[in-house]
Amino acid sequence: MRQYWLNKHVLESQVREAGFQHWTIVRLGHFLQNLKPPVSAITFPGFVKDRVLRVAWRPETKLPWVDAADVGILVAAAVSDTESYSRKEIDFAAEALTVEQLGAKLSQALGTDVKVHYLSDEEIEAMIKQGSPVPAAHRWANHVPGGDAAGKVKYLSLTSVDKFLAENATLI
Repeated sequence: MRQYWLNKHVLESQVREAGFQHWTIVRLGHFLQNLKPPVSAITFPGFVKDRVLRVAWRPETKLPWVDAADVGILVAAAVSDTESYSRKEIDFAAEALTVEQLGAKLSQALGTDVKVHYLSDEEIEAMIKQGSPVPAAHRWANHVPGGDAAGKVKYLSLTSVDKFLAENATLI
């Protein structure tokens, strides 16, 4: 993940320094759609079967969550109101939650108890050796702060985690 973030930094610097009159950098949170199959089978192996979120995140790590549909709304706003969004860097998410908070929201939406299992170092290493990128991404998220854009993005009403889960509970 280190190289991914270094590349991202370089690209953002190139956008800032390219001489564009207007630019906006959007840093997306975790997509709520990752909670739905088939992606959830990769991001949360076994979750559909046993309702356990297996994670390498720390209990205190706050993860920014966003509905992918809201990204289009933000881009449309930035294009139609260039002055308000020009030369801005937006950490874009509706809410930042710990995995326990996410589990509680999932429990409420699904009407069943969702548990969190914090992967041991041995479990993480085994998953990485099997080729899963997820544990390394989770570990990196422990060191990259997550924020939310609620109230910071002009004119936008973002989809809350609760609303997304309520509308998609039968698909999760």
